[in-house]
Amino acid sequence: MKPVRDKVDRERNRTLWWLHAENRPGLYHAIGLGARFARHPKGWTEEGSYPTRVIVKAKTSNTWAFTFLQSHFVFDQAITVIAQCSTGLFAALQSSIHEIWARNAGTGSTMKSDLRYSPSTFETFPFLGGLSLLESIGERYYSHRENMIRSLAEGLTQVYNRLHTPDEHADDIQRLRELHAEMDRAVAGAYGWTDLDLGHDFHETKQGIRFTISESARREILDRLLALNHQRYTEEVAQGLHDKGSKSKAPRKNAKTEQGDLF
Repeated sequence: MKPVRDKVDRERNRTLWWLHAENRPGLYHAIGLGARFARHPKGWTEEGSYPTRVIVKAKTSNTWAFTFLQSHFVFDQAITVIAQCSTGLFAALQSSIHEIWARNAGTGSTMKSDLRYSPSTFETFPFLGGLSLLESIGERYYSHRENMIRSLAEGLTQVYNRLHTPDEHADDIQRLRELHAEMDRAVAGAYGWTDLDLGHDFHETKQGIRFTISESARREILDRLLALNHQRYTEEVAQGLHDKGSKSKAPRKNAKTEQGDLF
């Protein structure tokens, strides 16, 4: 390692050549790396201080897929890590509602044809408060998907390529579609949007044919998310949570839930 580090430009990396180049102490403090974890039914240490697993997503990918990894891992910089283990939060993130925000609200960026999931995508998303309402569907969705991955030795990209293929009618994929539609309805319902007809089916999108909600539902959801985002920002300004004179029209970080800060 040292001969390689001796040639890098950054002085810190040359001097402290035996350390990880970017060790992200804030992240590892939040997830308790270095603590001796004990298994817990709800995914927390016995002391309840740190999650034993965290939610992760590849920063650059056209596959919309969040998953859980054990929190004792050392994470690559190409992965977004959310220091929470809630299956309710997982459901909110994996839903089409959050994907619409990332792909259309101007908070995400693209690299070639792939979506780059930036921190602002997460930080400005107007999360709902009742994530506990989504725990059941989040757990069922994740468990079914994990069983598919293990039994078929497929990766997330392969699973979702099958999900979005109209000619794919295998029972496991049909069930995943059903769970995805149920999860989207649960997330919309948690926002109080019970009036929406999501219209799940195969639809033409900028990413090609996808099993997703209808275009009219996508536009309506985006409008409502933007309105909610601005409403929350106005409330935060009134509470003095933003610098005076700031030109930003979106909350710097409103992603607080009943679980607390997510980073």
